[in-house]
Amino acid sequence: MSPKLKKNLTTLLRFTFSLLLALFTTISYAQSTGKIAGLVFDKDTKEELIGATVIIEGTSIGASTGIEGDFVIANVAPGTYKLKISYIGYDGRIVEGVEVKAGETTTLNIALGETVGELETIEIVAFAKTNTESAVLLEIKQTDQMASGVSAQQIARSLDRDAGEVVRRVPGITLYGDFINIRGLNPRYNNVLLQNIVAPSLETDIKSFSFDMIPSGQVDRIIILKSPAADVTGDFAGGVVRVYTKSIPNETSYQVGYTTSVRAGTSFADFFSGERNALFALGFNNYDGLPSGFPENLRRSSASELVQAGKSLRNNWVATQGLAAPDQRVSFNMNHRIQGKRALIGHITAINYSYTNTNFDIQRADYNDYDLQNDQPFPVFDFQDRQYTSNVRLGIIHNWAFRFKSGSMIEVKNLANFNATQQYIYRTGEHYEFNYFPDNHSFDQTARGLYAGQVLGKHDLLEGAAKFNWFGGFSTSYRNQPDYKRYRADRDTTTGDIQLFIPVGNAQPNFLGRFYSEMREYIASGGASIAYTIGYNKSKSFLPVVTFGNNSEYKTREFAARNIGFIRAPQFDINLLAVGIDEIFSDENINSTNGITLDEQSNPSDSYTANNLLSATYAKIELPIQKLKVVAGIRYEYFRQQLNSFDLTNRPIEVNRPNNFILPSVNLSYSFNNKTLIRAAYGMSVNNPEFREIAPFGFYDFNYNFTFAGNPNIKSSTIQNAELKWELYPIPSDVINVAIFYKKFYNPIEVVVDLGAGGSGGAKSFSFQNAESADLYGAEIEIKKTFPEAASKFVRRTGVMFNASYMKSIVKLGEIGQGQSDNRPLQGQAPYLVNAGVFFGDREKGYQINVLYNVVGPRIMFVGFDSYPDVYELPRNLLDISFSHQFKNNIEISAGVADVLNAEVVWAQDGNANDKIERNKDQRIQSFRPGSVYSFGIKYNFK
Repeated sequence: MSPKLKKNLTTLLRFTFSLLLALFTTISYAQSTGKIAGLVFDKDTKEELIGATVIIEGTSIGASTGIEGDFVIANVAPGTYKLKISYIGYDGRIVEGVEVKAGETTTLNIALGETVGELETIEIVAFAKTNTESAVLLEIKQTDQMASGVSAQQIARSLDRDAGEVVRRVPGITLYGDFINIRGLNPRYNNVLLQNIVAPSLETDIKSFSFDMIPSGQVDRIIILKSPAADVTGDFAGGVVRVYTKSIPNETSYQVGYTTSVRAGTSFADFFSGERNALFALGFNNYDGLPSGFPENLRRSSASELVQAGKSLRNNWVATQGLAAPDQRVSFNMNHRIQGKRALIGHITAINYSYTNTNFDIQRADYNDYDLQNDQPFPVFDFQDRQYTSNVRLGIIHNWAFRFKSGSMIEVKNLANFNATQQYIYRTGEHYEFNYFPDNHSFDQTARGLYAGQVLGKHDLLEGAAKFNWFGGFSTSYRNQPDYKRYRADRDTTTGDIQLFIPVGNAQPNFLGRFYSEMREYIASGGASIAYTIGYNKSKSFLPVVTFGNNSEYKTREFAARNIGFIRAPQFDINLLAVGIDEIFSDENINSTNGITLDEQSNPSDSYTANNLLSATYAKIELPIQKLKVVAGIRYEYFRQQLNSFDLTNRPIEVNRPNNFILPSVNLSYSFNNKTLIRAAYGMSVNNPEFREIAPFGFYDFNYNFTFAGNPNIKSSTIQNAELKWELYPIPSDVINVAIFYKKFYNPIEVVVDLGAGGSGGAKSFSFQNAESADLYGAEIEIKKTFPEAASKFVRRTGVMFNASYMKSIVKLGEIGQGQSDNRPLQGQAPYLVNAGVFFGDREKGYQINVLYNVVGPRIMFVGFDSYPDVYELPRNLLDISFSHQFKNNIEISAGVADVLNAEVVWAQDGNANDKIERNKDQRIQSFRPGSVYSFGIKYNFK
């Protein structure tokens, strides 16, 4: 352990010890009085009610609910009391038998119903406050499934910049690049909903929604459902992430914000980049790929046409040098609340913009069989990559909501996000197997975007006995890679001379070529459900609820790619190998005699069209049997997947695979009291292949020297899910829960090494296959605690958060396991993860200090085989510190440091086969330090 890391951890441990000592001292302090605390909310919408009055009947002792609907009545003598709760526009309520004990806090959750017939003259003053910690905990407590979540309130305490960084704070959630793992499962095993519709994919290779597309400022709350239910999509194994964007304001207001960040090692340092178009700074990229009139297939072109086509391409192979500016983030929020005669109208428009740069020094290596006799590795190459990346994001949400006097609600939600990324890599080092010293370059740029729109309706029927919900949605996304260029040059270490590598005969686009791809995806979806409460108007406690519904979705994708490169002409002038890269592509050197000319390496398999049709019908029943609640249901899903492409021999491939799935589920909960409950759940779910996984298209990754190709023969996987969970809610803003879970996979989809694909120089080929089975089991604990009754003022202002997960999985490959890494964890699955946080703030003085910590256990990034061990990402400690202060003039400032420890990112493998991966001894595949980020921001709120 480095001295700096040791010192930082020692300081953190001392602080934690001091906090715990103060906590235990406070708890042990005897109290002669008690407290009554709780939450007041709308019984239908579950929104928290601000300004409700709670009085101990017969006294003047009481309190009003705050902005989170919470209240505390302190210094109450031991005894049994009646509480009177009142709120404008709502029926009053008396709660009897409220027992107060010395030194304890009695906690209540109180639901109020709206007064019938008074909405014509009474203004609705509270509306759908769902983004606070207590609101999210209440939603989780009342949901039928196993669930976790994170609120906008907690998001504001962190330095998290996008939804991906936000969700890693949730128990059992880790990040895999910009994608999430739930309970250690690969991103392909999870599903993402934007409110009610399935999020479109922004990637060609991964079955997952890229969370970096949603800025954290657009998030109202995120709820992760971890157990199956009849009314939730059955296509998941880890969980279903439901992202709610901000929608309904509590008041008319406006907010503008600006944040700048300095990244150590990047900001104000030299920065290299490729050619950019004028719209790149706005998150768009209309950089033209292939010019108009470019031949559709160079193999059918004449020599003169090849020369003309080569000259039509941009000669933009030289990086431009500049300075990396600090990161910039700008936000604008406009909130309108309109009280009409017949409805309350809410509107929100939010615009978020960011421009960031990173500059990483990355060590990359690969190895052949380890020399066990001499106890030393046998390296294939050792590269030093200088990776420069610019990323621009523009996000817009535009939401409307209409709440009518009848209780009906209609919402219109629109989300649009655009992202432009450009990356330049300069590679040096040594390639031992090819015996050269590289001077290689890569220029990549991608443009991604999505639009997701939906209309949702909620209606009370039959005087409240029935609830009818419906939605319709449309979304579209695109991912364009307009010109991905790579070239190789060899450096003479004695003279320093550089010689270009120009292939002979057939193009090798990985060494001197250009790749173009475009993907577009469209999703149309809709659904409706009706829930009927049997005996709703009868005075009895047993009120079963039956629900019937249907959801349907149709998704299409179009993907096309071109892979072209340059080769030597028949009488190639050998002197051209010594010229610069820009000179070799001058018009006079592109010819069919002594220069270079184009060659096509595209195949029909590089393009495909595909579609999915999913239609699900479900039924469930909810049985409240005193303290026991039983929710049982069954879901029928018809799933048809079609794909048209070609195999590597140019024979047509037509996938037309219909499937029928019957997915039962049962969720049980038993409430010991209003604070404590226990849950149990069982259900079946399914995991369907993604388009990319069945498309034969193969893509070479310059960064990792790997090729990935699909497999049209893989089939869907089914999963058995079981879970047991204990939950405690001491007060509305606090929670303690413990869960254990088990999952059994049949035919899980795994990324495995294609041993028959060959390859040299460390190149590996991967494809998708169905394994025989897999088992996953684990445990989770979550604690969120505040101390409003503490004697110490310091402790009263302090909150703590802690969650940890332990997971173990074993996959059995079966018939496909010959020569593969078998009997191992599932790819991407970490054995443990820990999140912790300490929050200290003073509402009256308007400041908040937060310390957040995260670590994820070792997980497989790439699966190996008999002579090539699995590649693991090793644990990395993350520590973030932030501060904010709210001034009375509506100005808020914030500052912080993300990734204080700047721990090294390391990918390694157990080369010496001692069954353990040692950070400083085993074979390193990749390592770098991303750099700490220092941020300062300012916001101004006005009405």
